[in-house]
Amino acid sequence: MREELQAAKEFQARLKAERASEEKRLEDEFKDKLMQKFAEDERLEQMNAQKRRMREQDHKREIERLWQDRLVVYGAQREIEE
Repeated sequence: MREELQAAKEFQARLKAERASEEKRLEDEFKDKLMQKFAEDERLEQMNAQKRRMREQDHKREIERLWQDRLVVYGAQREIEE
């Protein structure tokens, strides 16, 4: 009976260790997936920020071009008036 109790105790200890190991594996897997997701989100956010900066630069160039066009028209009108 003592041997059976000892074997049962060892079996329970193994099960407990296996459960703990499986929980640790699941926890690590969960954390890894979240880290990958956050890294991907960060990459997308950086990409969006880069696109936003590029659009801002395009807008600034367009504003400058339109201003130059307006100066040309204004200069032409002044010449006509003179």
